[in-house]
Amino acid sequence: NRVQQTQQTAKSYFRHKAMIALVVILLCLLSFLIATQVTSVVVTADEAMTARVKYCLDSETAEQGQEYLSRFFTDRFIQSGQLDELRARFENVAVNSYNAVTDIQWVWTWPWGFSASVKVVETVDRIAGEVTTSDGSVGTIPTWPSGTYSLKLKKQGGAWLIDDMQLVSAQATP
Repeated sequence: NRVQQTQQTAKSYFRHKAMIALVVILLCLLSFLIATQVTSVVVTADEAMTARVKYCLDSETAEQGQEYLSRFFTDRFIQSGQLDELRARFENVAVNSYNAVTDIQWVWTWPWGFSASVKVVETVDRIAGEVTTSDGSVGTIPTWPSGTYSLKLKKQGGAWLIDDMQLVSAQATP
């Protein structure tokens, strides 16, 4: 009877330890999946914001148009005209240089999800170049809409793409 009780206690002990190990393994797996998703979203958001600036300020990049943008943005977002509207502001500017800084502030996504939210601060300043006007006079370079943006990303075909972008708060840039 004593041997049987010792066997039951040993089984119970190892069952308890196995459950704890299983929970720890599942938590590690969940943490890994979340980290993978968040890293992928951060890289995509950063690259997309850089691509947006290049598309609007760099004439060589703008020539690539839809093909270039479709690597970072959904067709719905591209068709919304936000990028073309911003590009039109700099249409008469031959940009020589600029300083662009993107700072990802916050990211949220589930490891099994197909959408993500990102808060990013984008600053584009020191835009240097020449402005050509229709009458040949010298114009001023427009300011970039720097500030805090809220991004909504969707996973399509295994890749994250920006589906929506809203300026939450504007930032004054010289």
